[in-house]
Amino acid sequence: PPREPQQHVEVGTPPQLEISPPRVERALVCGWRRDIRDILLLLDSVMKEGSEVHIMSHCVPIESRDMQLLEEGLDVRSMSNITLVHYGGNTSVRKRLE
Repeated sequence: PPREPQQHVEVGTPPQLEISPPRVERALVCGWRRDIRDILLLLDSVMKEGSEVHIMSHCVPIESRDMQLLEEGLDVRSMSNITLVHYGGNTSVRKRLE
C-alpha cells in the first residue's frame, strides 16, 4: 500500500514552569498502618518545617501511639519538620472526620 505523506506538527514552546515556595501544610492520615513509621519519616522529609500531620484512628489508643512508634524505631521528638496531632475515632464515619 502507498505511504501517506509525512505531516509537519508544530510543537510550539513549552509552558513556563512556576515553582512556588514551600509552605506550611496540614495533612490528615486516616487509620494506622503497620508502615506508619515509614510514612511519617517520608512526610517529615518532604514537608516544610512547622507542618502538622493529623492522625485519626480507632485501632491504636492515642496514649500509646508515640510509644509504639518509638518501639518501631521512630522517636517523634526527632522529627524536624512535622508535628503529630492525634485523634481517636472511626475514619469510616464521615461526621467524625468533619
